[in-house]
Amino acid sequence: MSTTVRKPAYRRPARRRRRYRKYHLRRSFTFGPGFLAPLGGWLYLGEPLHWAGLAAMAAAGLVIIPAAVVFTLFCLPAIIIGGPFRQWRISHRMRHDREHCKSAYISAGLRRVVSAMDRNSCLYCGITAAELALLPPRVNLNGVLTPRRVHIDHGQPWKAGGRTTLFNLCVLCDEHNEIKLNYWRERWGRRKGYIWYRPQRRNPQRLLVAADITRVVLRKRRSIFRLVRAAWALG
Repeated sequence: MSTTVRKPAYRRPARRRRRYRKYHLRRSFTFGPGFLAPLGGWLYLGEPLHWAGLAAMAAAGLVIIPAAVVFTLFCLPAIIIGGPFRQWRISHRMRHDREHCKSAYISAGLRRVVSAMDRNSCLYCGITAAELALLPPRVNLNGVLTPRRVHIDHGQPWKAGGRTTLFNLCVLCDEHNEIKLNYWRERWGRRKGYIWYRPQRRNPQRLLVAADITRVVLRKRRSIFRLVRAAWALG
Protein backbone atom coordinates (compact mmCIF):
# COMPACT_ATOMS: atom_id res chain seq x y z
CA MET A 1 0.00 0.00 0.00
CA SER A 2 1.55 3.27 -1.12
CA THR A 3 1.27 6.34 1.01
CA THR A 4 1.59 9.86 -0.31
CA VAL A 5 3.56 12.33 1.70
CA ARG A 6 1.95 15.72 1.70
CA LYS A 7 4.26 18.64 1.64
CA PRO A 8 3.64 21.20 4.37
CA ALA A 9 2.01 24.35 3.21
CA TYR A 10 4.45 27.12 2.47
CA ARG A 11 4.39 29.88 5.00
CA ARG A 12 5.90 33.17 4.24
CA PRO A 13 8.40 34.11 6.93
CA ALA A 14 7.33 36.92 9.17
CA ARG A 15 8.70 40.22 8.09
CA ARG A 16 11.19 41.50 10.57
CA ARG A 17 10.65 45.00 11.82
CA ARG A 18 13.31 47.29 10.53
CA ARG A 19 15.42 48.82 13.22
CA TYR A 20 17.05 52.16 12.85
CA ARG A 21 20.29 53.00 14.50
CA LYS A 22 20.00 55.65 17.18
CA TYR A 23 22.42 58.52 17.14
CA HIS A 24 23.00 60.06 20.54
CA LEU A 25 24.91 63.14 21.52
CA ARG A 26 27.24 61.62 24.09
CA ARG A 27 28.17 63.43 27.26
CA SER A 28 31.83 62.79 26.54
CA PHE A 29 31.51 64.53 23.14
CA THR A 30 29.69 67.50 24.66
CA PHE A 31 31.47 67.94 27.97
CA GLY A 32 34.85 66.44 27.04
CA PRO A 33 36.20 69.70 25.60
CA GLY A 34 35.17 71.37 28.85
CA PHE A 35 37.87 69.42 30.66
CA LEU A 36 40.42 69.10 27.86
CA ALA A 37 40.54 72.79 26.99
CA PRO A 38 41.64 73.97 30.48
CA LEU A 39 44.16 71.12 30.55
CA GLY A 40 45.58 72.22 27.20
CA GLY A 41 45.79 75.79 28.41
CA TRP A 42 47.58 74.63 31.53
CA LEU A 43 50.18 72.59 29.69
CA TYR A 44 50.91 74.47 26.49
CA LEU A 45 49.69 78.07 26.57
CA GLY A 46 51.38 81.06 28.17
CA GLU A 47 51.80 81.23 31.90
CA PRO A 48 50.26 78.11 33.45
CA LEU A 49 49.55 79.76 36.80
CA HIS A 50 47.83 82.88 35.46
CA TRP A 51 44.23 82.87 36.67
CA ALA A 52 42.87 84.91 33.73
CA GLY A 53 44.11 82.40 31.16
CA LEU A 54 42.67 79.48 33.09
CA ALA A 55 39.33 81.25 33.52
CA ALA A 56 39.12 82.01 29.79
CA MET A 57 39.93 78.43 28.82
CA ALA A 58 37.47 77.03 31.36
CA ALA A 59 34.71 79.33 30.08
CA ALA A 60 35.44 78.31 26.49
CA GLY A 61 35.38 74.63 27.33
CA LEU A 62 32.50 74.48 29.80
CA VAL A 63 30.11 77.01 28.24
CA ILE A 64 30.99 78.17 24.74
CA ILE A 65 31.91 74.83 23.14
CA PRO A 66 28.87 72.84 24.44
CA ALA A 67 26.56 75.71 23.49
CA ALA A 68 28.09 75.87 20.00
CA VAL A 69 27.68 72.11 19.54
CA VAL A 70 24.01 72.16 20.59
CA PHE A 71 23.33 75.25 18.46
CA THR A 72 24.91 73.66 15.38
CA LEU A 73 23.03 70.39 15.77
CA PHE A 74 19.58 71.72 16.67
CA CYS A 75 19.11 75.47 16.25
CA LEU A 76 20.96 76.02 12.96
CA PRO A 77 18.90 73.49 10.94
CA ALA A 78 15.73 75.04 12.36
CA ILE A 79 16.85 78.50 11.23
CA ILE A 80 17.80 77.25 7.75
CA ILE A 81 14.41 75.64 7.09
CA GLY A 82 12.51 78.67 8.39
CA GLY A 83 11.08 81.50 6.29
CA PRO A 84 8.99 80.43 3.30
CA PHE A 85 8.89 76.85 4.54
CA ARG A 86 6.85 78.09 7.50
CA GLN A 87 4.15 79.42 5.18
CA TRP A 88 3.94 76.01 3.52
CA ARG A 89 3.65 74.37 6.93
CA ILE A 90 0.87 76.75 7.98
CA SER A 91 -1.15 76.16 4.80
CA HIS A 92 -0.76 72.39 5.18
CA ARG A 93 -1.73 72.37 8.86
CA MET A 94 -4.76 74.59 8.25
CA ARG A 95 -6.14 71.85 5.99
CA HIS A 96 -5.33 68.95 8.33
CA ASP A 97 -5.75 68.19 12.02
CA ARG A 98 -3.07 67.13 14.46
CA GLU A 99 -4.17 63.49 14.19
CA HIS A 100 -3.23 63.43 10.50
CA CYS A 101 0.16 65.16 10.79
CA LYS A 102 3.28 63.45 12.08
CA SER A 103 4.86 66.82 12.79
CA ALA A 104 2.57 67.27 15.81
CA TYR A 105 3.69 64.03 17.47
CA ILE A 106 6.07 64.42 20.43
CA SER A 107 8.02 61.22 21.00
CA ALA A 108 8.72 59.78 24.44
CA GLY A 109 12.45 60.49 24.15
CA LEU A 110 11.80 64.11 23.24
CA ARG A 111 9.44 64.47 26.18
CA ARG A 112 12.10 63.09 28.49
CA VAL A 113 14.73 65.54 27.28
CA VAL A 114 12.36 68.53 27.47
CA SER A 115 11.32 67.55 31.01
CA ALA A 116 14.97 67.29 32.03
CA MET A 117 15.78 70.60 30.32
CA ASP A 118 13.08 72.43 32.31
CA ARG A 119 13.57 70.29 35.45
CA ASN A 120 10.00 68.97 35.09
CA SER A 121 8.52 72.28 36.27
CA CYS A 122 6.38 74.96 34.69
CA LEU A 123 8.52 77.48 32.85
CA TYR A 124 6.11 80.29 33.77
CA CYS A 125 5.19 79.80 37.44
CA GLY A 126 7.88 77.29 38.47
CA ILE A 127 5.59 74.68 40.03
CA THR A 128 6.90 71.12 39.71
CA ALA A 129 5.03 67.99 38.65
CA ALA A 130 5.32 66.55 42.17
CA GLU A 131 3.73 69.66 43.67
CA LEU A 132 0.94 69.60 41.07
CA ALA A 133 0.13 65.98 41.90
CA LEU A 134 -0.65 66.98 45.50
CA LEU A 135 -3.23 69.57 44.43
CA PRO A 136 -6.91 68.63 44.01
CA PRO A 137 -8.22 67.98 40.47
CA ARG A 138 -9.53 70.90 38.45
CA VAL A 139 -12.19 71.36 35.79
CA ASN A 140 -10.64 71.87 32.35
CA LEU A 141 -12.02 73.89 29.43
CA ASN A 142 -14.25 71.00 28.35
CA GLY A 143 -15.87 70.76 31.79
CA VAL A 144 -14.14 67.50 32.74
CA LEU A 145 -12.55 66.97 36.15
CA THR A 146 -8.90 66.10 35.50
CA PRO A 147 -5.89 65.56 37.78
CA ARG A 148 -3.20 68.22 37.84
CA ARG A 149 -0.08 67.60 35.75
CA VAL A 150 2.46 69.32 33.54
CA HIS A 151 2.19 69.53 29.75
CA ILE A 152 4.73 69.76 26.94
CA ASP A 153 3.87 72.90 25.01
CA HIS A 154 5.04 74.38 21.69
CA GLY A 155 6.61 77.80 22.28
CA GLN A 156 5.65 78.86 18.76
CA PRO A 157 2.30 77.08 18.31
CA TRP A 158 2.09 74.13 15.97
CA LYS A 159 -0.89 75.70 14.19
CA ALA A 160 1.18 78.84 13.52
CA GLY A 161 3.95 76.85 11.84
CA GLY A 162 5.99 76.00 14.93
CA ARG A 163 8.22 72.94 14.68
CA THR A 164 8.24 70.00 17.05
CA THR A 165 11.90 70.43 17.90
CA LEU A 166 13.75 70.42 21.18
CA PHE A 167 14.11 74.16 21.62
CA ASN A 168 10.57 75.00 20.50
CA LEU A 169 9.16 72.86 23.31
CA CYS A 170 8.84 73.72 26.97
CA VAL A 171 7.08 72.52 30.12
CA LEU A 172 3.95 74.33 31.30
CA CYS A 173 1.45 73.41 34.00
CA ASP A 174 -2.05 72.49 32.86
CA GLU A 175 -3.58 75.79 33.95
CA HIS A 176 -1.15 78.05 32.11
CA ASN A 177 -1.08 75.75 29.09
CA GLU A 178 -4.86 76.08 28.75
CA ILE A 179 -4.58 79.86 28.98
CA LYS A 180 -1.76 80.13 26.46
CA LEU A 181 -3.26 77.66 23.95
CA ASN A 182 -2.04 78.64 20.45
CA TYR A 183 -1.28 82.29 21.23
CA TRP A 184 1.28 83.87 18.90
CA ARG A 185 1.75 87.39 17.56
CA GLU A 186 3.30 87.66 14.10
CA ARG A 187 6.35 89.91 14.10
CA TRP A 188 7.09 90.21 10.37
CA GLY A 189 5.79 89.24 6.95
CA ARG A 190 2.38 89.74 5.47
CA ARG A 191 0.63 88.93 8.75
CA LYS A 192 2.64 91.31 10.93
CA GLY A 193 0.61 92.09 14.06
CA TYR A 194 -1.80 89.20 13.53
CA ILE A 195 -2.62 87.27 16.73
CA TRP A 196 -3.17 83.53 16.62
CA TYR A 197 -5.71 82.59 19.29
CA ARG A 198 -8.92 80.60 19.53
CA PRO A 199 -11.82 83.01 18.95
CA GLN A 200 -14.31 81.23 21.22
CA ARG A 201 -12.03 81.69 24.23
CA ARG A 202 -10.65 85.10 23.27
CA ASN A 203 -11.26 87.82 25.83
CA PRO A 204 -9.03 90.75 26.87
CA GLN A 205 -7.99 89.27 30.21
CA ARG A 206 -7.02 85.86 28.83
CA LEU A 207 -5.28 87.54 25.92
CA LEU A 208 -3.07 89.59 28.25
CA VAL A 209 -2.16 86.55 30.36
CA ALA A 210 -1.42 84.46 27.24
CA ALA A 211 0.81 87.24 25.91
CA ASP A 212 2.69 87.40 29.22
CA ILE A 213 3.16 83.60 29.30
CA THR A 214 4.53 83.65 25.75
CA ARG A 215 6.90 86.52 26.58
CA VAL A 216 8.28 84.73 29.66
CA VAL A 217 8.64 81.43 27.79
CA LEU A 218 10.55 83.07 24.92
CA ARG A 219 12.87 84.82 27.36
CA LYS A 220 13.60 81.76 29.50
CA ARG A 221 14.05 79.57 26.45
CA ARG A 222 17.36 81.29 25.70
CA SER A 223 18.95 80.33 29.01
CA ILE A 224 22.38 78.72 28.72
CA PHE A 225 21.52 76.41 31.61
CA ARG A 226 18.72 74.85 29.55
CA LEU A 227 21.27 74.06 26.85
CA VAL A 228 23.57 72.37 29.37
CA ARG A 229 20.74 70.32 30.90
CA ALA A 230 19.56 69.26 27.41
CA ALA A 231 23.08 68.17 26.44
CA TRP A 232 23.38 66.19 29.66
CA ALA A 233 19.99 64.48 29.14
CA LEU A 234 20.86 63.53 25.55
CA GLY A 235 23.89 61.51 26.66
